[in-house]
Amino acid sequence: MFKAKATILVFLSVAMAQPTDPDIAGWTLLWSDEFDGTELNRDKWTPDTGYFLNSDPGTWGWGNDELEYYSDSPKNVYVKDGYLNLTAFKDRKNWPNIDPNRYAQYASGKVITRGKFSWKYGRIDFRASVPAGQGFWPALWMMPQDNFYGGWALSGEIDVMEAKGSIQNKSSGAIHFGGAWPDNAFLSGEYTFPTGKTIADFNVYTLIWEEAEIKWYVNGNLFYRAKNNQWKSNASNAQGNAYAPFDKEFYIIMNLAVGGHFDGYKTPPDNALPATMRVDYVRVYKPSDSPTIFVISAPTISLQEVQNSARLDIYSLNGKIKKTLNFKGGIIYNVSLDDLPKGVYLAKITYNNKETKCQKIILR
Repeated sequence: MFKAKATILVFLSVAMAQPTDPDIAGWTLLWSDEFDGTELNRDKWTPDTGYFLNSDPGTWGWGNDELEYYSDSPKNVYVKDGYLNLTAFKDRKNWPNIDPNRYAQYASGKVITRGKFSWKYGRIDFRASVPAGQGFWPALWMMPQDNFYGGWALSGEIDVMEAKGSIQNKSSGAIHFGGAWPDNAFLSGEYTFPTGKTIADFNVYTLIWEEAEIKWYVNGNLFYRAKNNQWKSNASNAQGNAYAPFDKEFYIIMNLAVGGHFDGYKTPPDNALPATMRVDYVRVYKPSDSPTIFVISAPTISLQEVQNSARLDIYSLNGKIKKTLNFKGGIIYNVSLDDLPKGVYLAKITYNNKETKCQKIILR
């Protein structure tokens, strides 16, 4: 006798868009850049420039001992063939008005959406190829639009992807929070690529940001999650707020750094330059009103992008409920349909008091 089972999968992996089609079931596109033009869209992005965080000479290298300065030059930031290119090359430069004795050794590219686009809660996808090789520090990340809780890291930082160029088969994601340095803290996780794949390939880096949880994915595969009971802000105006500092809007940043502490103060050999980070797209989504049911092949059901609690009802074709299951988002359920005879049924999700379109299940 055939024993029918339906498996509900929630958040071990996520549905992925196609490079040429941003649609993802369960998500609504909020903002994107496909880099299809011939130049940077400055209605969406601003090149960030310089070598110092501010006028303090001690803030050289962006506070991380980095060796590049960021330039607005089309040699460093340009759009071509459907990609944003952020290119690093050797170029020695100093800032006599801040520190005449301190020289940046490289020029590179960095773009931000600050003041043009910021967001809170949802999903962001980057499809990018980043340089593999020692001394490169590519990053896809976010900072608070307004430092509501104070300076770094009181108001937080979200790193969707960082990579150490010298470790080509790994990338990481992180959040920074807590107090001002040196009372800051962080949480991070690491992803290891399958054999034969590296950071130099085009990969999709995804972050799903909810009020009480943040999740990191590479190519649709979950590799790290952090819950709100693991983070906090030490700011006085955050006391009693269980979700601070990640309850405010953040803006998007993409950059290619050279040197610095992240990759152990390594520098690239001259023959590795110029080096380019290429970005195919950046897409920001908000959750659709309800999850979507996909009937893969009877009797398997996959529920994608369930954010909160929901109810699954299975009906006979005459409208009678045959089975009901209540569940919470982020949990895996194995639902046995052994008690149902073979035939045709309808599955429906009720989510936030809204119902999805019924989907057909055939039990053979």
